[in-house]
Amino acid sequence: MRIWVGSSSSLRATSLAALLGVLGFQAVFDPDAARCAAGVLELEDALPPFPTAPDIPTLLVTDAPEACVFALIRSGFRGRIGTRDGGSALRSALTAVARGEIWLEPAAHRRFVDHLRTLARPIN
Repeated sequence: MRIWVGSSSSLRATSLAALLGVLGFQAVFDPDAARCAAGVLELEDALPPFPTAPDIPTLLVTDAPEACVFALIRSGFRGRIGTRDGGSALRSALTAVARGEIWLEPAAHRRFVDHLRTLARPIN
């Protein structure tokens, strides 16, 4: 599976691409939606203004506060793993995101749903 890799640091992008290779993915640095099943974007600082989500399902790798992660997911990103999560978490998350799913840790997923409920207007 071809995975687009993005980062503000070429060193971190290269390291992430190497890890993706070990996990059996083919890392590319061009986010051509026709050629990539998903993307992974490493964010060192996730502060407004937030980056725009690419046209492919993209997973964030960041330790940003949950409120920032929720805003990024609402803007089009498909999930998040932390920078200390292992390769198996990255593999599972990318596979899920490529299938069109949202990926968050279970507790964060529940909080995200609660967050969305606070944004929803009551139906009368």
